[in-house]
Order: sequence, then structure tokens, then C-alpha cells
Amino acid sequence: MNRIGFVVTIVACTTTASLAGTVSVEYTRRSTHPALWKLVAERNSAVAAGDLELARSVELRIQGVLKRLHPLPQGNSADVQVRLGGGCVPESFDPDVLIDTCRIRATAADYELNGAMYAAGNHVEDNGSHIYKSEDHGESWRYIGGFVSNPPEPQEKIGLVVGEGDSALVYGFLINPTNNGDLWCVRFDTGGISAHSYPVLVGSDTVTDFAVCRDYSGGNYWLYAVAANELGGPRARNDYILRSVDYGKTWAVVDTTFGIFDPHLTASAGTWMYHTHLVGPEDPGTMQLDANAYYMSPDSFVWTTIFFPDTFGAADPVAATSFEVPADSATLWMMYSFKRTGGGNWDICYFCSEGAALPNWGDSVTLAGDPDLDERFPDIRSYTFRGSPWINASYISEDRQFRAVQRRHAHSRTPTQWSDPMTLNFTSAGTGSGVRPKLCYTPGGPGTGGGAIFTGSGLLGMYWNAPWRTAVSGDEPKAASPRTGQTICCGTLLLSGGQKSKLLDITGRKVMDLPGALASGASGAVRHHDIRHIAPGVYFVREEGPRGQGSEGPSVRKVVIQR
Repeated sequence: MNRIGFVVTIVACTTTASLAGTVSVEYTRRSTHPALWKLVAERNSAVAAGDLELARSVELRIQGVLKRLHPLPQGNSADVQVRLGGGCVPESFDPDVLIDTCRIRATAADYELNGAMYAAGNHVEDNGSHIYKSEDHGESWRYIGGFVSNPPEPQEKIGLVVGEGDSALVYGFLINPTNNGDLWCVRFDTGGISAHSYPVLVGSDTVTDFAVCRDYSGGNYWLYAVAANELGGPRARNDYILRSVDYGKTWAVVDTTFGIFDPHLTASAGTWMYHTHLVGPEDPGTMQLDANAYYMSPDSFVWTTIFFPDTFGAADPVAATSFEVPADSATLWMMYSFKRTGGGNWDICYFCSEGAALPNWGDSVTLAGDPDLDERFPDIRSYTFRGSPWINASYISEDRQFRAVQRRHAHSRTPTQWSDPMTLNFTSAGTGSGVRPKLCYTPGGPGTGGGAIFTGSGLLGMYWNAPWRTAVSGDEPKAASPRTGQTICCGTLLLSGGQKSKLLDITGRKVMDLPGALASGASGAVRHHDIRHIAPGVYFVREEGPRGQGSEGPSVRKVVIQR
């Protein structure tokens, strides 16, 4: 790929130490294939005139030319086994809502604007990926189907994309082991009643990693994929950017490139698409962000490379924009893990750009830089409501005993002013190459609606939690159910009324009696119970007697005891 560009050197200010870096913004120079010249000119004229509907229809014709220029082999549908199903997952009694009880190797999550959320986890036990759906803001989940490679093989990464409008389908992605790695798409309807599998990139091209996303324009949302070969040479052009405009059935190669490791894809509220990745191991401390002005069209890329040539490591690059329109002026965040030296700890850092076209990068800023913690595996995601200026970020903060899933949010007008960290999980989290906290929204839910899908310690179990469930400040608390309202306490448990109750553990075993008589010296109908001798964890208060018997049985309240 021939490139011309300019280099801007910046000295980056952080909250912990000065961090020097170099940013190179490079505009791609390429010779568009003659078969595309006229179509590209027609498309650009439509964009200049503001007729995005016409421009998108021309882009469909460009897609047809790309498919003829780079015909992809057709795979055998037997290469992927599809499982249909319906059923509820085990009920969880913990603030961390249990979705899956198995050992998890990789996770993925997405959502619909009607509030439904989807989560997927790949099981260590059978190598299968299982998809779950929640329609009550994460309080309960049901299994809708799954997929597994043929022959079954461990999946270090899986993808999950939920379409809307005409493309209201659930798309799962996996690497099948045939041909040293083929990328496949498995498509379910949103109820998990029917499913089909389609090849994305199959044949002689090795695929070891990938990223997927969709756009948010029109009623026919398009799908995008990056297929990376991390085993190739340092400049081997064996990495591919692909696009599907027919609900995942057929794919076209938009671009071939090189040096892609740990890719991530995201879309703006308009026509801009963003692809972040590490550059190959021959360039440690180097990341790249590829911005495309028009739905990954082959002539519309702007490349940004970020160098930290003297660092021990940069990892986990991700990006997202605020969902403001026009998207050209939306704020863009690029976030990553950073480690200055071999003996140091990992921190979370980010860049901001005022505008989709990237040249206006600010300094590198440290979001999380505690000297006593490793902070890694960031995710960043916008609220996909047109006009929304908000962004959410999550990451893992780890000490010797506990991995906490932290969530923070910021506004596009003050992109470096973040909320305080909000710890989402009560169960210590697990991490791995494809096991990272995944942000997910549930529109119409309490507060801002943002939470995270994550795995438990030792990669056992997959969970959902959000600030309103753990009563963390920064989000409006969710209205508690009359039967299972949640209380968080430390040292003393306060109960109103004079009714006798019991404190039960999560197995239903009685831990202590809670007498109904008022405590000595107490004023008003409030009971004070000393619980300093009770181990931290999740418990339930069950009210006894006739007053505790409602139409649905005894009144039960969830209690989380903290130190």
C-alpha cells in the first residue's frame, strides 16, 4: 500500500506521568480499479449534494463490482453446526445476574434499541458458543440457540451483532478450523426459531483473528468484518476488510492490508466506520486506527498510526464515537492498555479527536493509572441513539485477590472529564484473550441503561451487572421489586416495621433470626440488627407471619452485606 502523510509529534499529559508519543496521520493513495472509477465519482457527487440515499444505492453497485473483482470461494454449510433452542437459564440470587454456568473461553454482546440484550459465550467443555437473550433489562435470560465449528475446536474469539429494521437478525461469528482457519457467519432470527450459516472468508487464506460490526443507517443495515492472519510475514498482504449488504449471505473484499493484530470495528451515527488494531510484533508499542468516510468504501480510508517506540507494550485498542449528527463533527475516542516498562503495571489510556476525519488528535490521557493495580482490557461504546453525546467505557482493575469490572462515562463536550469508576461486579471477574468485559446497553432501562457482560473468576460462569443493580452512585437506582428489593449494608441491617423476619443465605439456610421487637433505644418503627459477624455476601430477608404473606407468597428482600 502506497502512503503519503505527515507526522505530528505530541507530548502527552497524563494523570500519573509524562507520556511521549508520535501520531502519524496518513492519507491512503491508491489507484481505484477502472471498473469503479465512474461509480465512485457518481457516489461522491451524491454525497456532495447531500443525497445519502442515492449515494448508498450507488455503493450497492460498487459492492457488486468488488464481488466480481475478488470472488470468494463458497464454503460448505456443514462446516458449522447450528443449534436451535429455547429455555430459561438458572435463576441467580446474586447481584451479578448469572447467564451461563459453564467455563467460558470467549464472550460477545449486543443489543436492540427496543431494550433487548444478547450475550454469547463459548464453552470450554464442548467448544460450542451459546447465545442468550434478555427482554427485561438483564434481570432474566433465556437460551435461544448456538453454534459450533465442525470439527469442534476451541474459539478464542466469537462475534455477535444484532441487526434492526429489515436486517433484524442475530449474527454470530466464529473461526472454523478448516483451511487453517475460515471465518463464518451464523444467522438466527431474534427468537432463535431458525438459523443459517454463511462463509465470510474461506479457502486458502488463513484467519486467526477477526472483528465484526454493523452500521446504523437506513433500514437495511450492512455488516462489516476484518479477517486477520497473525501468522503471516511482517508485510504480507493477507489481512482483509469485508462487507455484506445482504444480511450476511454474501461478502465482498473491500480492501487487503497487512500487520493486523487484535482488531476492533465500530460505526458512527452516519457514514463513518472505524477499525483499530495493533501493528505486528515487529513494531512493539504501535497501534493503528483506520477511519473510512463512507461505509468501508475502498477509496475512502484515512489511516492514523500511533507510535510509542520505547514502551514495553500497548494492547487492546478500541474506538467509538459519540452518536451525534452530523457524524463528521462527532467526538472520537481511541482507548488502549499501556505498559511503560517490563516491570511496571498496565494502565488505561486514550486519545480524543474532535471530528471524524482524525487530524485533530489531542494528547494521550490516562483514564486509569493506579500504581498498585493492573488495569487492562478496555471496551468503549456509544449510546446508539441519534444525537446522543454520551460514551461509556469499561475495563478490568486487578489486585492480588479481586478483578473488578469498572464502568465510567463521559460527554462529548467534555471528553476528558469522566465519571468516577463504578465497580459493577460482586463476583471476581475472569480475563483471557477473548474473555473481556463487554459493554451492553438496555434502552429504556433504569438510569443510563449501561452495564457489562463478564465472566467469573477462573472463567467460570457468565454474568450481567449494571450500576443500578449494585446501587453504585452515578446512575439512578432501579425501582425494586416488591418481592426481591435489594439492600446493601455494612455492619448494621435496618428493617422497618415490627414483623419478625429471618436472614437466609443463597441456599435458603437460616443464618440468623431478626426479631420483630424494636431494638433498645431505637425510635420509630425501625429495627437495627448487628451483622458484623456475618460473612460478606448475598443474603435474603424473609418476613414471617400473616403480614409477610402476599399474593405471591412470603415477602423476600435481597441483602448484600459488605465489609
